[in-house]
Amino acid sequence: VPVLLALVDAYATRVDEVSTFSKLGYGRKIKATLEAAVAAAPRDPRALYGLYAYHVQAPAIAGGSADEAERLRRELAAVDAGGGHRAAALRHSRDGDREAAARALRAAIAASPGDPALRMDLILNAQGRKAWDEAHA
Repeated sequence: VPVLLALVDAYATRVDEVSTFSKLGYGRKIKATLEAAVAAAPRDPRALYGLYAYHVQAPAIAGGSADEAERLRRELAAVDAGGGHRAAALRHSRDGDREAAARALRAAIAASPGDPALRMDLILNAQGRKAWDEAHA
């Protein structure tokens, strides 16, 4: 699974460097690789979150699906409560509701207090909301 997730990272980096026409091909590669990671380790929170994030962010033409994202969020929450809340925060952020995203991130931190990535996500969220005191705290 780590090798597959590293490949996803490489593809994602490349997406920012290619033409609009090539992005769709890389999107399909990313999705297929994430699906392979989840198939290899169905309870791996990193793989589940990666595939969830793909479905939230990708347009339908590239295979993104709100229904599939919600199914994956539920699976992730069953394996990793903090990850489930983080996934909800991503959805809220994509929908433009930074306050709801902040609440979900606080719940994620409460569920997984040792995960520094969750604190970083909350700091970035606070900066986006211009909640400078919260960001610095």
